[in-house]
Amino acid sequence: MKKVTFLAGLIIALVLTACGKKNTLFGEELLSEVSINNAKQILTNPPFADKQFRWIEIRTNGALNSDFHELEAKYEDPAAGGKLVVQKQDSSSGLGDPSVSNIPEINKNYELFKVSELDFTKVLSQAKGAIEFLSRMQDAKDYENFNVNKISIEKLDGKIVTTYGIDMTKKGEGTQRQGRKRVTNYYTLTIKLVDGGEYEID
Repeated sequence: MKKVTFLAGLIIALVLTACGKKNTLFGEELLSEVSINNAKQILTNPPFADKQFRWIEIRTNGALNSDFHELEAKYEDPAAGGKLVVQKQDSSSGLGDPSVSNIPEINKNYELFKVSELDFTKVLSQAKGAIEFLSRMQDAKDYENFNVNKISIEKLDGKIVTTYGIDMTKKGEGTQRQGRKRVTNYYTLTIKLVDGGEYEID
């Protein structure tokens, strides 16, 4: 069995009161039908519509945050001479400009894919399934508050591969308050799902 390694992190946040209306496409729980449908809406409208993608990521605004905050994608852009570009749309800045990716591809087995190849009816249930898979593991018995902060989708060797970034807290550690700041330890790992098959620790 593959050894499970939980990466540790630390969040220091000011205690503030948020107000104002949320962006109509963002702000709901990432693991909700509303957010998944909104992600699909973004991907099926310009500038992402009909593109060939290298990868797609939908994310929250960091660890221990559960709200849909941004979508970023790497795709083949005819306007850039067929080069791969990266473009993001988020809740605070809206749609960003595309930029040509100069990062070399480590995995040479990737294939470009279209949004039409993705089954959005299963994205939500499979993401929740990743949390259930982790919560049943013996190695995770000392952890709680499992939260998906990122869903990454790519195509490798002809198969759609979905990777879930999951953060959590450790039982008994809690959150400490230091003046106007709250300090929380958190732990992360990634779980991979290949073509809707078995979950595995990445």
